[in-house]
Order: sequence, then structure tokens, then C-alpha cells
Amino acid sequence: MFSLSKMFASRFCDFSLGISLDRVLHDCLHSQLLGTGKTVNGSAIIYLAERGYWGNFPNGLYQDALAVVLRQAHVHFLNWKKQHRLVVSQPRFTPARLGRKTRMNYPVLSSKGIPSKVMTFWIANCCVEFASRQRATDLDRMVSTCLHAYASALRKMDTTGLVLTEEEAESYYQSVNLHLLSYAALHTKSRNARGRDPGRTMWYLLTKHHHYYHHAKVTRRERINPRMSQLLAAEDWVGRLGRIARATHKGNVSRRTLERYLCLVHLELNKL
Repeated sequence: MFSLSKMFASRFCDFSLGISLDRVLHDCLHSQLLGTGKTVNGSAIIYLAERGYWGNFPNGLYQDALAVVLRQAHVHFLNWKKQHRLVVSQPRFTPARLGRKTRMNYPVLSSKGIPSKVMTFWIANCCVEFASRQRATDLDRMVSTCLHAYASALRKMDTTGLVLTEEEAESYYQSVNLHLLSYAALHTKSRNARGRDPGRTMWYLLTKHHHYYHHAKVTRRERINPRMSQLLAAEDWVGRLGRIARATHKGNVSRRTLERYLCLVHLELNKL
């Protein structure tokens, strides 16, 4: 009798990537800033908007009412950014950019890598402030815990060296673990919410959340700063080449792009 399992065992048991899987490193740019960070930032913004952090939620169609509050939220973000002297570009918040046209849509904020990190620090500050008021609910405090733990993990990456101490590695692991546990609890509460209950259809779970947990365990064991393996520099390099290529003629785009890139490298080396 034909056995599919035997076929796969015989044909794919010797499959190899050509490198050890230990050489495959976690990239916090695509997994967090452009992955889980989009869901947590988007969910937190929508949660605070519906809870009235930037003013009472208007009556009327949900999408129109949300758009009004999101405009106020973006103004608040711009003022916060100016106050902290941060230079990042983030288009204004809209229901479309957050993927939240109805209460049945999971929010995911459209943003780039560095703006995603900056917005995490901003929205975490907003959540902590909102949860510090006297009438704060347990759900408000859980949202604050989730965002503060994620922001704390990102800040540890930026403020520590290449090799972490045992205390820094353990602190990083605890921040990531607290973030993931609270995020999973918020996801469960979101699935049980009905009607206009706070937090309905938010905190979408991704496979990258599971990867994030394993990454935190590896970081605690190996004590290598995850910042060293994220692809911010590589993405910046690809963007630079793209801008150079767009300024050349399509007939000799490859040669002219390489020539112009080498000229820029020569100018940079002369500065040393």
C-alpha cells in the first residue's frame, strides 16, 4: 500500500539548508517592529480611542467616529514627538491605516521600523498614564502592563552592549515574557467581549509571538544583544540602492547604479 509518510521520510530526511540552524538568527526588525509591534501598537491606540483617552468617543457610524478620535490621537503623537525631540515620519492615523473599519476588524497599524518603535514608547506612556487614574479598571492596568513590558524590552536592546550581563539578559527575558503573557490574556478577553465591551476584536495573535518567546529564551542563555542581528542597516542599504537606481536610465541601470554606489562609498571612505 502506498504510504505518504514513508515517501516523505525517504525523500526529505536528508534535506539540509547547507548551514546549521543555529546560524539562523532572530531579526527583531521584521519579527517585532514590523510584525508583533504593529498589532500591539494598533490595538493599544484603538483601545485608548474607544475608552476616551483623547476625548469622548462620538456617536454615529463607528468608522466616522473613530476617524475623529484618531485625528486627535495623531496630534497628541506629534506633540509628544516634538517634546522629546524625535525625528520620525508617521502618516496620520486613519481607520484604514489601522485596519479598523468596524469593531469586527483586528487593528494592525501600518508603519515602518523606527516609527513603530517610537510609537511603542509613545503609546506605552499613554497607557501607563491612563491606567494611573483613580477610576482605572483591571483591563486598563493589563493593557498598561503589556505595553510597558514591550517598550522596556526594546529599550534594553538600545541601552545595553553587545554582550549582556546575566542580570541584563534575565531582565530582558522577564520583560518579553511579561509582555507575551499579558498579550495572550488580552487576546482571550478580546475574544470573549461582546457588543461595545472594551477591547473587543483586538490583540491579534501571530506566529511571531511564539518566535518572540523562543528568542527571549535564547537571549537569556547566550546573552547576545538582539540588536546586533536585526536588519535595520540592511534595509537602509536596500533603500539607498533603490533611490540610486531610480535616478538612472533603464538601458544601463545595473552599471550606472554600481558606479554611483561606488562613488558614494569612495566619498564616505575619504571622510575617515
